[in-house]
Formats: sequence, C-alpha cells, structure tokens
Amino acid sequence: MGNTIVGESNAGRRILVVDDDAGIRTSLSRILRSTGHELRMARDGFEAVEIAREFHPDLALLDIRMPGIDGVETFQRIRRETPAVAAIFMTAYASSDRSDEAEERGAISVLSKPLDLGGLLELVESTLGTSPVLIADDDPAMVKSIARSLEAKGIAVQTATSLREAARALRQRPSRVVIADVFLGDGFGYELLEELEGQSDRRPFVLITGRTEWMEENVTHRFGGEVVCLNKPIDIDELIEKVAQR
Repeated sequence: MGNTIVGESNAGRRILVVDDDAGIRTSLSRILRSTGHELRMARDGFEAVEIAREFHPDLALLDIRMPGIDGVETFQRIRRETPAVAAIFMTAYASSDRSDEAEERGAISVLSKPLDLGGLLELVESTLGTSPVLIADDDPAMVKSIARSLEAKGIAVQTATSLREAARALRQRPSRVVIADVFLGDGFGYELLEELEGQSDRRPFVLITGRTEWMEENVTHRFGGEVVCLNKPIDIDELIEKVAQR
C-alpha cells in the first residue's frame, strides 16, 4: 500500500501519551511540546481512557504492555468515544502477538523500544498531516493513474488494491474522500461504507464502475445521496472536481 502525504501546519493538535515508564513519558513530553502540540500524559490505560473522554486526542502514543489494561485494549476504549483518533504503539516486545493485533486493530505503526525520537517525531508529524484521499481498486494501473493525477494537484493520497487493505487503511487514518471501484478482488467497494459508520464525521464516498445498470440497481438505490457514482473510463478532470468540492 502506497502512501503520500502533502503536509500542512500541524501545530496545536492534541496528543495523548500513555506509558507506565515515567522516563519515557518525560522524554516524549519534552520533544512533542517543543513542536507546539497540546499534550496530555497517562501512566496506565484506565487513566488514559478518563483523560481521553475530555481531551479527545487526535493521536495516541501507547505502550502495549502496561499494568491493568494493555495499550491495545486502551486504544479500543478510547476509539469508542473518539473514532477518528490515530494510534502509534510502542513496545519492547516487537514480535509479540499483541503487536500483531495492534496493527490489525488500526495502528499507524508499532515502534520498538528504545525509541528513535527523531524518527518518532517525523512519524507523528506525518500522521497529524492532511487527511488523504483513499483510492481503492484491484487494478494497480488504475490506482497509479488516479493517484498521480491527484498528487499533481497537491492532493494527498493513500492507496489500496483490495477491500481488506482499504478497510485497514480507514481504520488507521480517516480519509478526506474515499474513491473505490465497485468490484474489488475480495469484495465490493461500497462495503467500505461500514468502516465509515463509526466515524463522527462521515466522509464523501465516490464509487467507480463499468456497469451502470448494476450500479443503479444495487448501489444508488441503496445508499442514495451518500455516494457519488462515476462510470469507467474515468474522466480524471471530473473526478478531481468531485474531490476538490469535498
């Protein structure tokens, strides 16, 4: 899966750091506050969930192994009330099953301790950057063509070539617009609408297809105004216009 981010100023974003190691909390606090972010810290998962209810972080940095509830469970509880929060996990046990589960649950990344603070800061800034447009199509050439056209207009993009890959991308980072082929190799593009249902700010959705009648019968009737439908071959200028309006 490719990912290109066109950045903008991320100053003033809200970050929650969760780690039972006071030294790590202090180090992360120092480096993140120096960039102008608003920061809160928690020493365990229970405290993190309580803070998040009022703080509503844009990003959570969580240790995986902590007393009480671990980082993966903490992230799931936070996301119930703040669905758009992104997560970066930290662990001294990178090969553990919980690391794999963290990635499956939507982690941007799982970083090994001791942390490379410079690399972490770059990842934080990238994560807090402009929400990308997600392009999902099982035809790599189509994905590449659309991505190049949007990037040429300064639009950040994220790409996927399967339904599973696209769903995981939406769990990792909310998208500004979703552009999906109706028929993906492992499912239907409109199934991605289910991934958006938990997000408080619903994102525009564009479906592309070569079968207009099927689209009208099975998609347009079902979802109505939630979905913009475009026929193949795609008019790139029309697509860019639809994206730019969002």
